[in-house]
Amino acid sequence: MERAMIKVHIPHCYVWLVKTVRRDMRKDLYTRYVTDYLKRNEPTLRLIEIDFKALTALCERK
Repeated sequence: MERAMIKVHIPHCYVWLVKTVRRDMRKDLYTRYVTDYLKRNEPTLRLIEIDFKALTALCERK
């Protein structure tokens, strides 16, 4: 059985927050922000992948 993927849009403010740190740290910091955002706002979802260009997180139900 294939699980349904759910796209969650990430607020744009996370992008400009990440731009305040060194370039080599941005991807890791953005990943942490997205993970914490999902824990807080979508607790029934589990992160599968982050689409950095579209500012979305691909998730599935826990």
